[in-house]
This record gives sequence, C-alpha cells and structure tokens, in this order.
Amino acid sequence: MTLTADLDGDGVEEAVTTTTDANGAYRFSGLRTVAAGVPYTVSVGAATVPAGLLPSFDPDGTVDQRSIAVLANVAPSDLERDFGYRGPADLRLTKRNAETLLFPTLPTTYTFEVFNDGPFPMAGARVAEVVPVGLNFVSASTGSSYDAALRTLTFVTGRIEVNASATFTATFTVDVRAPRTIVNTASVAPPAGIVDPDPSDNSATDTDPVLFEADLSVSLSDGSSGSSSGTGLN
Repeated sequence: MTLTADLDGDGVEEAVTTTTDANGAYRFSGLRTVAAGVPYTVSVGAATVPAGLLPSFDPDGTVDQRSIAVLANVAPSDLERDFGYRGPADLRLTKRNAETLLFPTLPTTYTFEVFNDGPFPMAGARVAEVVPVGLNFVSASTGSSYDAALRTLTFVTGRIEVNASATFTATFTVDVRAPRTIVNTASVAPPAGIVDPDPSDNSATDTDPVLFEADLSVSLSDGSSGSSSGTGLN
C-alpha cells in the first residue's frame, strides 16, 4: 500500500509504503492534519496483489485501486479506505432425484448441490434450468424463484467456503402427457467479477424413463363357433 501526500507541509508530495497483514489490513499513522484537511491518496500496488485476485471495489466507486482521503484535525481524524478483491472459484454442480422410474401424477424431488472447489470463497452463484416438458412445478427451497411463463427455475446461493457446498431442492409432479423419457438439465454460473477456471462441470443432467399404466382387457375363447346343428335319429 502506498500513501502519497504533502506529509511535512513543504508543498512537495512524498510517498510512504506499508504492507498488509495476514487479514489484508493496513495502517498509516502519525499523519499531518490541518483544519482545512490534507488530501491523502491511498493506492494498492497492483503487482503485489496475489495472483488470481481481481479488483471489485474502491471506496470512491471507481475501481482503479486508488482512493483519495481528506484528513482534517477535527473528528473523525481516523479514516478507513477499504479496497475489495475477488478471486476465482471453481464451481461444480450435481443434480439427482431418488427415482429410477417416474410415474404420471406422482411427485419427484430433485436435489441440486453447488460445490466450491476453490481456491477462494465466493457468494452469489446462480443455478438455472428450463423445466422440461412433462414436469409441473410444485415448490422449491427458500431463495428459489420460478417463472411459469418461461418455465425457468433459478436459485442464488449464499457464501460458499472452499471445499464446501450449498444445496436446494425442487419438487415437481409428472404430467399425464409426459414423454416416455424426461431429461432434466441445470447449470450454475458464478456472479459477475468471479472467474470459474473450469466450467466443464458447471452443468448436471438427470434422466428418468416414465412408466405409463396400460388399460388392458382380457377375452377368453374355447375356439368353437358357439352354435350346433344336426338331424334326429329314428
């Protein structure tokens, strides 16, 4: 971290540097103040940011890894300037239900699980699917939304630590006019600003056949015509 300002009041700007601690915190102390305030420019050394981290937040709203703070000799005389960074997160999605066969009018519940294989925690992954023909939406976990017109189901995760996961479920009934096989696919995407280094495992599919009941009837016959004829004997 670099601090640039007229540190000694001689009209010439000087620069001092410091290094963040293990938690990313830094501090410049003993700075000069005047009633009108002294502007200090705080900047992050881009070359010192850990590999894979991308800037996502600056105190002044312009994400350029620098910010100006005016420090005056009136309260508060201790100002904070926080810079935000996001790292990559390798997301992985699985999807399953407990059935190997589906039956018309009966429910089936799918479980979606989003894994974060690292190397950084993340929040706000979005799971989405277009519900296939043959399934009728019933309900889903809190945090989910369903658009009946578009037949889209979405879910946004909270924070997922490295090597952890987030799970939600959705329940459907099988339509009486369902196709003989229902193929249900969902995908997960990271939030804006997060890079997924391996998107090849960001979708999951569950395939189940649908078993329909047949309306059968049985007819039995002994092979005869059901009538007889002949002449009498005298």
